[in-house]
Amino acid sequence: MTTLLLPSTGRVLVLRFALAACLLPCSASAQSDGSVTGQVINEATGNSLANAVVALAGSSNSVVTDRDGRFLLLRVPAGPQSLNVTYTGLNPRTVAITVTAGLNNVPQVALSSEIYKMDSFVVAGVREGNSLAIAAQRNAPNLKTIVATDAYGNLADGNLGEFLKRVPGIGVGDAVDEVTQVRVRGAAAEHTAVTMDGTRLPSPQAKGDGREFAIDQLPADFIERIEVIKAPTPDMDGDAIGGTVNLITKSAFDTQRRYLQYATGANYRTLGKMTSYFGSMQYSDVYGRERNLGMFLTASYSETDRPQDYLQLEYDQPAGVPNLRSFRLQPDYKGRKRTGAGLRFDYRLSANSSLSAGLMYNYYEAIDRRRRWTASINNNATGRLPGATSTDITLTAGQEQMQSQEILTDQQVFSLQVSGKHRLQSGSLRLDYGAAYAPAKSWEDQSLFQVRGQQNQRRTLSREPGGFFITTQLISGTDILSYNNARQVDFTYQPGRSSEDIWGAHLNAQKNLPTALPAYLKAGFRIRGQSRERSTDRWEAIYRSGANGPYDANRFKLTVGDRSSARLFGGRYLTLVVFGDAKAAVSHFFQNPAEWNFLAVDAVTRSMQENGEVSEMVSAGYLMGDVRAGRLGLLAGLRMEQTNISAESPKFIQIRPALPSSAPIDQQVARVRQEWAHSVKVKSDYQNWFPGLHARYGLTQGLLARASYSENIGRPPFGNLKPLTSISVAGLSVTQNNTALKPQESKNYDLSLEYYFEPVGVLSATVFKKEIKNFISSINTPLTAELAAQYDVERDYIGWDFRTQTNSGDGEINGFELAYNQNLGGVARWLRPISVMANFTKSKGKGRLEGVIPAIWNLGLVYEQRPWTFRIQMNHQDTYLQEANVDPFLRRFKMEQDNLDLSLQYRFRPWLNPFIDFQNVLGEKIQQTQVDGLYLPRTLIVIGKRINFGVKGRF
Repeated sequence: MTTLLLPSTGRVLVLRFALAACLLPCSASAQSDGSVTGQVINEATGNSLANAVVALAGSSNSVVTDRDGRFLLLRVPAGPQSLNVTYTGLNPRTVAITVTAGLNNVPQVALSSEIYKMDSFVVAGVREGNSLAIAAQRNAPNLKTIVATDAYGNLADGNLGEFLKRVPGIGVGDAVDEVTQVRVRGAAAEHTAVTMDGTRLPSPQAKGDGREFAIDQLPADFIERIEVIKAPTPDMDGDAIGGTVNLITKSAFDTQRRYLQYATGANYRTLGKMTSYFGSMQYSDVYGRERNLGMFLTASYSETDRPQDYLQLEYDQPAGVPNLRSFRLQPDYKGRKRTGAGLRFDYRLSANSSLSAGLMYNYYEAIDRRRRWTASINNNATGRLPGATSTDITLTAGQEQMQSQEILTDQQVFSLQVSGKHRLQSGSLRLDYGAAYAPAKSWEDQSLFQVRGQQNQRRTLSREPGGFFITTQLISGTDILSYNNARQVDFTYQPGRSSEDIWGAHLNAQKNLPTALPAYLKAGFRIRGQSRERSTDRWEAIYRSGANGPYDANRFKLTVGDRSSARLFGGRYLTLVVFGDAKAAVSHFFQNPAEWNFLAVDAVTRSMQENGEVSEMVSAGYLMGDVRAGRLGLLAGLRMEQTNISAESPKFIQIRPALPSSAPIDQQVARVRQEWAHSVKVKSDYQNWFPGLHARYGLTQGLLARASYSENIGRPPFGNLKPLTSISVAGLSVTQNNTALKPQESKNYDLSLEYYFEPVGVLSATVFKKEIKNFISSINTPLTAELAAQYDVERDYIGWDFRTQTNSGDGEINGFELAYNQNLGGVARWLRPISVMANFTKSKGKGRLEGVIPAIWNLGLVYEQRPWTFRIQMNHQDTYLQEANVDPFLRRFKMEQDNLDLSLQYRFRPWLNPFIDFQNVLGEKIQQTQVDGLYLPRTLIVIGKRINFGVKGRF
């Protein structure tokens, strides 16, 4: 299927006008004009200054320094001239030069400030990082938020998600102190792109086929600063409805000198009283007679223990009255280990040419142990006494269930990037190019052991008014203190493997135009390939114990010392059953298969339904232009992306006549494998056009206005692209993916005001709107002859339930952002040690959009006066719709959340800085409710508080 989306005539006219503005008025440069080149550095630190502004006095001719602090100013009239050099947080400087025809080199321009003279010990800390980020944000042609990774203090476990949750416009969902995914401006995590130096990274998932990126699995020590791009320009990928989080890696040329930096310490969890450890190292140096070879090396290790107390309630509504129907206790444990390494080389061929190569490796281990005890009613309205409510119920046909689940995950990600930059034609032509390859693999072993009780319990459940906690009493019936009393004891074991490869290349050319107004044209192309393959196996079996056989199921009980036997919620509950050992049950099955009833047919069928592979190739080209007329800057362009998809999955073809249920199990397994021994391949493609228009206007010296229009898309999840069909004979249903799904489309509008003040600070206000269409939604309808022909489903299933996905419905996200960040030295000299930050994001979704958080705000204060650094930070997320449903009773809401963090550091020496961080000081809990307009508490998760302590330093 080919979808061709051309921009409207009105947009084409706007783009033509904007590009024409780059060419008019045209005038040949005078033969006597020259060009001026040089470098700007920080006098106190010796570091090069990127995004310093070098302007020709008395004209609108200006340029911004590159990452190495170098600049090239064209069309400078011959004779005596003055250059005004400015940089956020540093004193401006005027340099007098005499220009001749050709290239003119000026001596290194060094900038400084009273702040650095006041305390040279902290010059490489928060102030310099903030200055770099604010300068880059101020000079960007489009709307973005740029933050240095040292802006918010130590990162717990090096988790970049903990950093990003403090950036305006970013939400992290139900995470408290372990952020795994981020979303920008209310868009789902799968529609937020994460790149490293502009290149996508893989995020393999052994379970699930989404496009979400696991941000917690990257080593933070390799990252210098982060760009949150909210209004993309045409030279950027078009598939990020929410926005793009671009991670800029560190370079040895950033500091131009040798250093070794380290950090080591421990994490302590108050819940469970668990301790884990972390450590990291960074080394940077510049080599060669001309100091033109830079190397940056980093290595890190961190481990995290995260126990949690989990409680869940379920409701139904017979006769329209909400009834409590289920109560679950769940002592969980999540353990994480991450080992990361990064290496980057930069080689400067000349002042106008450079090459770079970067390597990154990340190994991630995780273990999730989930123990569940549940008391519930059968799925009928007669299993309760009359008068049941949402707070009190007496079950008359209740049952207990115990589940022990263990999920082991290993993931490896490798990334290689090479790139080059060149200035040609006396600097008027810039070329940059690069290539990247990033393979990743993931392994997951999932074991689930279940003890299902008899459905004969009379039990009371009583919920405290307005709260979560339940009082329960077993009046009569069979318990499962002995597993042999159970109706059924079973296990499921499912190992899964997933691989994902991303590769790509790009070439960009930017040409300065010989016009009276500073202008350039930029064109380029990018190709990006992405493939994901997934395979699973599965075993299911019922133990022959109790009514099913003579064997003793109590052999699978865990030892008393396991945490699952501990008291939960501060001693309120003692778990009401001894939990089972899932790994022991799996091992016993393979060693003693005769004691189990192997459900081979179900296992084979379910494993085949999750297998398959998808390949996606995106080829893109763009053209854009930029022109500056005094205080006005205008960038406009058009991008085209061609997407080609190839997917393959197993296909089920039933063999008739069916085997009788009495057939031997090996024959049934052979038959079902034969029925799944087919595959189906499909190909699809679509084409999208992305216009972009970005205007910026300097109202005053420090006040900047921006306006942007852009378009982008959100591609369907990989799982929806597989041509998979599953058939349930028992349920009389056919489920099939719609491989012809189109991407979701978004039109984005942004307006902002940004005020930059000295010494280091910015105050900004932004309003935004996203108009989204082609939502991907599920449909369930009787299979007709027309649908059977359209989706290539056998006619024998006509009349059965047919489930698939389709593009339908529109939505809208709009809101505003306020952000403030300042060192208070500009207010009063005695306030120089204090920096403050605050931001507020208000979002509103139309169309029952999941995950749109109505309000997010952050507050922060840093006091930095040698030898002390104190930091306090607060993050708030409002209540939001977490799970949408057409039935209001089934809608689920994540409750508001406040997280307070404190940090203290003491500097004995540059190489010895002990620190301590307190996270979740308020002991915030994760809470979920359900039903629009009616408070029904559903989920409560307690994770406790966390203390990180250690020492760090720099040589």
